[in-house]
Amino acid sequence: MDLSFVLLAALQSILSVCIIYVAGAALAWLGVITQPSVEAMSRLSQCLLIPCISFTVLGGNLNVEVFRETWILAVAGMAMVCVNFAFAQLLVPIGRPDPSFHPWFVLSITFPNNVAIPLVLSRALCAQEEPGAPEACFRTASTRVFTFSLFFLAMLWLGAFNYAKAYIKTESNLPLVASDAKLDSISSGSPDSSTAGDERPAEANVAGIESPEVTKDDKCDQSVVLSEVPEMNPDCAVPSKKLSREKSLPSVSTLANITDQLKKAFANPPVIGSFFGMFVGLCGPVKALFFSEHAPLQAVASATAVIADAVVPLMNIVMAASLGLKLKSLRGKSNVLSESSLGISWRTLLTMFVGRMLVLPLIFLGLLVAGLDFLPEDRWLRLVLFMEPVAPTANMIIVIAHCLKQKEAAESMALSIIPQFLLFPFTATASIALGLVMVPGV
Repeated sequence: MDLSFVLLAALQSILSVCIIYVAGAALAWLGVITQPSVEAMSRLSQCLLIPCISFTVLGGNLNVEVFRETWILAVAGMAMVCVNFAFAQLLVPIGRPDPSFHPWFVLSITFPNNVAIPLVLSRALCAQEEPGAPEACFRTASTRVFTFSLFFLAMLWLGAFNYAKAYIKTESNLPLVASDAKLDSISSGSPDSSTAGDERPAEANVAGIESPEVTKDDKCDQSVVLSEVPEMNPDCAVPSKKLSREKSLPSVSTLANITDQLKKAFANPPVIGSFFGMFVGLCGPVKALFFSEHAPLQAVASATAVIADAVVPLMNIVMAASLGLKLKSLRGKSNVLSESSLGISWRTLLTMFVGRMLVLPLIFLGLLVAGLDFLPEDRWLRLVLFMEPVAPTANMIIVIAHCLKQKEAAESMALSIIPQFLLFPFTATASIALGLVMVPGV
């Protein structure tokens, strides 16, 4: 079986990314692209480009008939992300990422590039196997790829974005009034629901760094958490001990806060675009308004499609510029390969590489081979499942890091993806070869 065309397609896709990497890194090195520019591009992607591609891809490609036949792909996509997340958490003690890099270590392993790269491989496979009608073949394949990634954007911008945001907030905030016991519990990682999301590292106060202004209500809450004896907080109207007992029951304000946080999470533009795209795709009459032959709102669909075309190039530029800024920061250092210079340990990089590119693909390919007989007799449905596990880290994770102003984390992730790209052509070829052997009638 000649699989040179698959290897060639994978190498070409990586080569195109490398060219963008070189261009973006060079512009960052020369100062044309700066950190504020990268953050602005990331915000543009978040607020405009990604919602547009969500609407275009999901609204234009999804329909009830296809979903009824291939719904298992959407379930498999969600299951893969969840298993990846759990596995990444297990790798934390092995990789020992710096606390500030912890969420990005987990997310880099959790989310693969499961749209762009499988589409490249699918197009190459269609051109080789059905040279007379490659476009019809590719439409079938791409529909399966989009179905697999149906909830991917929503999970990224609803799950990953808020997971990282909550972790950053928890790590960067600590009550201004804290007992030694409280500080010990925080430094040891003991959970404390009363102060989750409002903890600032003790080092900040010790170093004399000015802390943000604390409101009267915040002081009362801290007194409630920290007080062990019945005493009157001068800023509170009732004894702290009494409030401590009342805190054990959900209050109206607590429920209101949870509701407010959920509203903020779902108000993220990519989340709105993702769910709206699903709604349009699965609701025939609404879809006809945008994507039918004589759709009255066809201009809207065309405009969003044009904007959506900029997503992949811009995200690659963001990733490349992050690498360029990282390399620029290493200029003049005597040992650029040292962990202190790179800002990330080699142990962490190796764990991310092995987990994302070797262990997880082997786990999923093993499960796929074992459960192949239980899957629908759909050739491209099965082949897509062989393509998806081997992709490198999604570059959208880097965009999320910049949106949250995590410059160092974004640069470290851009650095970590390079060895993944070097291995990818060979793992992709091996995985597709296995798929072509295992799928009947190929």
